[in-house]
Amino acid sequence: MDSRWVVAYSGICLVLAVLTAALLLRPRLTRGVRPPTRQELESLELAQRIELLNGTRQANAHIATSVSVAAGLLFTMGTLYYTALTWETAQQGQITERYSRAVGDLGSERAEVRQGAIYALARLAADSPADRETIANVVDSYIRAHIRAELRPRLPADAYPRPSVDVLAALTVARSLRSRPEKDLIDLTYLDARGVNVKDADMRRSDLSHAVFVRSFLVGANLSASRLSGSDFTLVDTWLESDVHCVAAADLSGVDARRSPEARTDFHEAHLRCAKLHRADLSDAFLGQANLSFADLSGARLIDADLTRADLRCADLSAADLTGADLDGADLRGANLTNVKLPPPEDRGSAQVTGAPWSPTSRLELVDMHAKVAEMCRAS
Repeated sequence: MDSRWVVAYSGICLVLAVLTAALLLRPRLTRGVRPPTRQELESLELAQRIELLNGTRQANAHIATSVSVAAGLLFTMGTLYYTALTWETAQQGQITERYSRAVGDLGSERAEVRQGAIYALARLAADSPADRETIANVVDSYIRAHIRAELRPRLPADAYPRPSVDVLAALTVARSLRSRPEKDLIDLTYLDARGVNVKDADMRRSDLSHAVFVRSFLVGANLSASRLSGSDFTLVDTWLESDVHCVAAADLSGVDARRSPEARTDFHEAHLRCAKLHRADLSDAFLGQANLSFADLSGARLIDADLTRADLRCADLSAADLTGADLDGADLRGANLTNVKLPPPEDRGSAQVTGAPWSPTSRLELVDMHAKVAEMCRAS
């Protein structure tokens, strides 16, 4: 309830309590007493008449005092109500001023000023829950507008342009601005992140529908439980190479990459080696020539997905559903095919479907590889 209405309600209840007490008390004090007749007054002595008159005046004075107290309480209530109203108006004015100043700073040419503005908006959202949704929309729009980078050919890992500090700050605080962080999606639809290095970025539970990550660097990025419908991940990099083997990956566990009404999700030639795609929905996605070797696709839905010439060597496809998938030219040698649903042999084209028996040791080796992935990402 609004604070000013609490004050008003409390004041009215107090005044009513005083008036009720006064009305109930007077009959008790005068119970069994009738006004004297004229003859009885004339028979009284002067001192008795004066005493009777003083008693009547005192009773009237008590009533007048009760009314005065009630009036004073009403005045006090009005004063408190006005004070609460003035305080709330001043507070709203301060919030509006802080919001305007922070939004103005987002247009600064200095990245550190814009970064401070992002954190100022986050603090304002904590102080004013009523404005949290508006501020969340502003931060989401800021990310979409400022994460862009110049599209370039595939680069070495250390040559990818990183987003500026203000965009990284926005990515950090965006989740804290959700009223229900574990349910509400961050609105990053139509995000243009071509050629951007978003290594280790936390974009969990984001709506990345129709986002463009062409030739982006996603090593260690967390996109788990995000919506990727219609997004373009062509030529994306999600892994690093060491002298021995792949040691870094991205987390796309539980993503929803089903086809949107406008377009299908595109992972053409994407480097998704060692990527975590556990229980991801990649139905009808385009994964032609994608590198999914050593990827964790356990429980994933790949119904009607295009996996032509995809590299799925040593991938974990246990309990995955590949019904209707196009596997022409795909390489599944050494993959874990336990309880996997594959198209019938006549629909597999020239796919090399030679799974390997997986033991607990094999699984531990893959888990260890993912652990090394995370460690390498933090060190690089």
